[in-house]
Amino acid sequence: MSLTSSAATAADRTAPQASDARIWAVHRESDRTYGVPRITAELREAGERVKGPPHPSPSAQTWSGCA
Repeated sequence: MSLTSSAATAADRTAPQASDARIWAVHRESDRTYGVPRITAELREAGERVKGPPHPSPSAQTWSGCA
C-alpha cells in the first residue's frame, strides 16, 4: 500500500528527526569545524533522520579557488 502525497507529508512531519541538541553536539565534537554537509553525514551515519539533500552540493566539494 502506498501513501498518498498528503499522507506521506503528514508522516514526514511526525517522524522523529535529529534534535537541535544533537546537531550542536556534533558541531562541538568537531571543534566547531563541521558545517551542514558533514554534520548531516555524521547524523545519518548514526542512524538519525535528517531532512535535506542526501549529499552536499558539488560546489561545496570542489572549490578550486581564484581563477
